[in-house]
Amino acid sequence: MREGTLGLRLRAILDSWFPVLVVVLVVFAALGGWATVAAHVDPGTVERTEEKTAWSTEGSFDHSSQVQRENPVFPVGITLTDRSTYFTSVSPVLNGTFTLQYDSATSTPANVTMESRLVHRAADDDAVYWSDSTDLASTGSVLDPGERETLAFSFNATREADRRGNITEVLGGSPGDLETYIAVDVTASSNAGGSSSLSYTATLPVTLSGDTYSIGSPTATSEQVTVTTTETVTRDRGPLLSYGGPLALLLGLGGLAALGMLRYRDEPLELSDAERTRLAYRDERQEFDEWVVRAELPDAVLDRETATVDSFADLVDFAIDSDVAVIEEPTRGLYYAITPDLLVTYDPPENLGGDR
Repeated sequence: MREGTLGLRLRAILDSWFPVLVVVLVVFAALGGWATVAAHVDPGTVERTEEKTAWSTEGSFDHSSQVQRENPVFPVGITLTDRSTYFTSVSPVLNGTFTLQYDSATSTPANVTMESRLVHRAADDDAVYWSDSTDLASTGSVLDPGERETLAFSFNATREADRRGNITEVLGGSPGDLETYIAVDVTASSNAGGSSSLSYTATLPVTLSGDTYSIGSPTATSEQVTVTTTETVTRDRGPLLSYGGPLALLLGLGGLAALGMLRYRDEPLELSDAERTRLAYRDERQEFDEWVVRAELPDAVLDRETATVDSFADLVDFAIDSDVAVIEEPTRGLYYAITPDLLVTYDPPENLGGDR
């Protein structure tokens, strides 16, 4: 059984491109081998730098005021807690706390001190024109990781409003904006991650407005100490090399093996002259199919002067020039172009009993 057109065409392509395919597959296998070694056999190492928190402190403000005077709303003695605004006439004294928590990745303790101040000042974006500070309370302790220390403070809003007013009166006025706030100066030191210390000031804004005083949002209540560590780790080559490398190596080697089997099989890869002729005929037959008519021809038509052409394309060219059709005679398996003076015939290679 003769090989089909697709098989012949594939053999022709493989034979023509065989050296190029070999080179491509060798390169593919080499790259796949390199990637496989780089990802799995000897991936190498790399230094990884990471910044970690050695220890930290985090603080929070709480405040309250006890109702001291008779009024139509709040019972005397009740404690108003964490309100944004308090009434000076009924609860003039603000009681506050600043609670600091120490945390560490190790069990190393920390020495912590806290000092609270009440600050009045006049300032703007360009300068601080004057500042008045009153110490409120202080504390110091040694904290283990997870432990807390609380600093309590209090002030009388009525007296502080008067104090700030007296300062501005003595100064004859004040440029900038008047500000009042609680400042808690935090100092901490620890040997966690190496000897280190930190200092910062947490503030709690207070707005004095005569009949009321308001508490704002605190700022700068936490800090941390970081350490940089460097370690040598196995290089991560990523999925492209980890999975693509072995796949490329397998495909490259498999492709070379397949080409080798094709090259050295019993039937040669290169087309014979007969096979090339057969492939050319099949291509031409498909290309010029519209010129072909299938018909049984009587012997009388064939009994005339006859010429033979070497290819189907030559027969089609003659038929086109003579303005006649190409007739495929199924009984004889031949092709004809018939003119009044001449009968031109083509014997396709499919009729041959063997290669020629």
